[in-house]
Amino acid sequence: MNMNQVSEYVETDPIGRYGRFAEVLGRGAMKTVYKAIDEMLGIEVAWSQVKLKEVLRSSVDLQRLYSEVHLLSR
Repeated sequence: MNMNQVSEYVETDPIGRYGRFAEVLGRGAMKTVYKAIDEMLGIEVAWSQVKLKEVLRSSVDLQRLYSEVHLLSR
């Protein structure tokens, strides 16, 4: 990762492994997906930003979120 890309990050995770860019890859009812970089592996990844206010309105939506997190954690 070069320093120019790092300076373009608009957000990083708490431990600094992932850096998020402003570029939006997709939007849905419950989340926005951004282009990001995994600094440890040096690869492009997707950063999902969940709109908790929307998710917490419905137990069905909350269950969908739990299912997605469980699937992605494997």
